[in-house]
Amino acid sequence: MILKQVIRYTNAPAIEATWVRYDQMPDVEVPASPALYDKDGNEVQVAVEAHTRPGEVIETVLKCHAYSNHPEQIAMLRADLGANAAEHEGLIAEVEATYTPPPPTPAAEVWERIKAERDRRAALGVKVGAHWFHSDQKSRTQQLALTSTTLTIPADLQWKTLTFTPPPVFVTMTRELAIQIVQATAESDTAIFTAAEIHRMTMEAQADPGAYDFTGGWPASIEDEAHDAGIQFNGSAV
Repeated sequence: MILKQVIRYTNAPAIEATWVRYDQMPDVEVPASPALYDKDGNEVQVAVEAHTRPGEVIETVLKCHAYSNHPEQIAMLRADLGANAAEHEGLIAEVEATYTPPPPTPAAEVWERIKAERDRRAALGVKVGAHWFHSDQKSRTQQLALTSTTLTIPADLQWKTLTFTPPPVFVTMTRELAIQIVQATAESDTAIFTAAEIHRMTMEAQADPGAYDFTGGWPASIEDEAHDAGIQFNGSAV
């Protein structure tokens, strides 16, 4: 693959590089041909001696790519050019200098993303004993009501859990179990909200809040437990 040309666009901060291949076609043997005359004896085609016509060189474009002024694109251009990069460094530097980094993502915007993840995790469920229980708002209301001493819980009330192996798993609901679930939910909320605040403070200290990764550092969830077990967890299906 041969580098044919490197050009700078006039209507955009970009560079185009083209690589080609040249194929030499075989020579062609041209036979002799006599002169030709019209009816009046005028020569209309001269005689041609036998000769060899050199074969054509066929150009095939193998790669033609446009590179923007983004640092990643410029790095890719230099890598693609390889040993030819030095020859075109002046042109590359001109285009590279036109790049203006985007402004950092506002911390307030990233905080909204962290809060969304916080709230999502708060609704993933809580673990009591060997089982995971729903922690969405509707389930929280139901579980809290079951802790009331004025409510008579039906004997052998079967309560669906989030436990995923094998689904569905039901357990017998009692007032004592309901209290444990409510307590576990409160503890889980506290841990999740604390993790969110730590993420917020760490994110706000970054030069570019948008580059901060807040996917880790959360309390273990049923989603994490399923992932560790090689299972794709889908809470809406449980």
